Amino acid sequence: MPQNSTTKALIRVWSLLRLLPSDPNKAKSRETLEQELAEEIEGSVSTRTINRDLEALQTVFSRNVKCDGKNPDPKYKKGLELWYWDRTESGGIPGITITEALSIQFIQKLLTPLLPEAMLNSLQSQFVQAEKTLGTSKYDPAAANWPEKIRHVSPHLDIVPPQIKPEVLETVQTAVLHSQQLEVVYRTPHDQTSTYKVLHPLGLVQRGPITYLVASTFNYPDFRTYALHRISHARNNHQAVKHTHPVTLEAYINSGAMQFNITGTVLLQAWVSKKLADYLRETKLSPTQELIPQQNGFLLSAEVQDSWQLHWWLLSQGAEIEVIKPEKLRQEISSIVLQTATRYSETTGSVIAEHKQTQSTKIWKIAPGEGSCYWQQCYTKGYIVIGWNEYGSIKHYDNFDDLLEKMGWHKARTCSTLWDFANTLKVGDIVIASKGRYEAVGLGIITSDYHYYRNPTSGPTRPSDMNNLRYVKWLANQTIALSNWDFDSPTVCDLGVELGENLLIGDEDRCIAELLGCWGLTLDVLNSEVNLIIMDYERNS
Repeated sequence: MPQNSTTKALIRVWSLLRLLPSDPNKAKSRETLEQELAEEIEGSVSTRTINRDLEALQTVFSRNVKCDGKNPDPKYKKGLELWYWDRTESGGIPGITITEALSIQFIQKLLTPLLPEAMLNSLQSQFVQAEKTLGTSKYDPAAANWPEKIRHVSPHLDIVPPQIKPEVLETVQTAVLHSQQLEVVYRTPHDQTSTYKVLHPLGLVQRGPITYLVASTFNYPDFRTYALHRISHARNNHQAVKHTHPVTLEAYINSGAMQFNITGTVLLQAWVSKKLADYLRETKLSPTQELIPQQNGFLLSAEVQDSWQLHWWLLSQGAEIEVIKPEKLRQEISSIVLQTATRYSETTGSVIAEHKQTQSTKIWKIAPGEGSCYWQQCYTKGYIVIGWNEYGSIKHYDNFDDLLEKMGWHKARTCSTLWDFANTLKVGDIVIASKGRYEAVGLGIITSDYHYYRNPTSGPTRPSDMNNLRYVKWLANQTIALSNWDFDSPTVCDLGVELGENLLIGDEDRCIAELLGCWGLTLDVLNSEVNLIIMDYERNS
């Protein structure tokens, strides 16, 4: 059907309205809107028409259509009007009914304790519109009292959702939507170090107040979870994701992966109190759950995933539950309970006085030059070295962000390698020297802090292009073929990333024990050497 002038004008104005960004920092000029509108409706539109349409929209939607946006581009000319839709104000499109407004307000109560502020902000216009609809309703005055009649009570301890940077959230969501790769700077939870990663997103999962990105890393096949609030920087490189073993997000969740560190399914048998049994009748641990009456309680039987989350739940029940089987699980819970009881039997003063923070030993893969070309020199001289001399000493940078800003995103992988080598590696950490992807040539223990030598004549004899150095006590010098994984990551890398999907409870020790056995070493010998090196370092510091 041919379009008349009224229909064309309506389509043009509606298209223009859709092109207005909701973020003031991404507001658009008239010229930009004119170009985008021409592509949207497939035809040129005069500047005069654009001006008239924008003025009309601003008249009708005076609270929403605004032209005082901010442009972060330094080339932006002052005085140039920038247009956007103010989502913090409630507009008239689309209208919502009383029922819809009631539902939106209940959803707001439900989501506020769960979602980070950045996500809630994107829904703010709907929340405002629902509030105004209920507050000004002529048809149902009682609706105004609705906010006082609904509450959300969490069955768990209330905690404050962590903050996600809005720009990170938007970048991640866009990459997930379009199945594109992400380059991120990720902060580890245990030591707060920042590392560059290339992620191949699978999807987003909201687990309580934490938002997780499920993705594979670099070229590894397995999927892992990355908390969005630990991503300080994110960039979409617009390359398609590559999943060597693709699965659906639903299949990933159904595997139990979001319960963390699953070692399999177990038949849990436990004594539970009447109080806990009453709760479990309504909220079962699994479809196979049974509760058999016993003296002073019930015998609980249920097939469950043996995971970190299960252990946490069992410990949270206190004296209301006693694990009977499996025996290994009973021993683990018993050991933790005894440790807890010992802690509480001490006085607060003695606990504080005797408490000493212990360092968690990490295991690293470091390549001693391409194809391990510098390995024999590293072994003979007792150090490990890496290059990139042109950036100088990494100690000149206060934090990872400063270094990344200096080097730029195109050098983010190098930035991460240098930062880890200079700041994340600690005395007592274990180093596996790699040769290509499938071999290890030696193993040792870090014995010194980071050193940077400005010229070839300073410091120990070393390759001329290798000024970044750590001293190492090497324990093994023999080429070993890898059997459980292969190396495919930055020059310096936490071995936990290399182990990939094999890294479950106890598996890191198993993999290392196999390697040590090839060199005629044991975990006990290695741990003894680590303790001696740390004590010697602390004594001389």
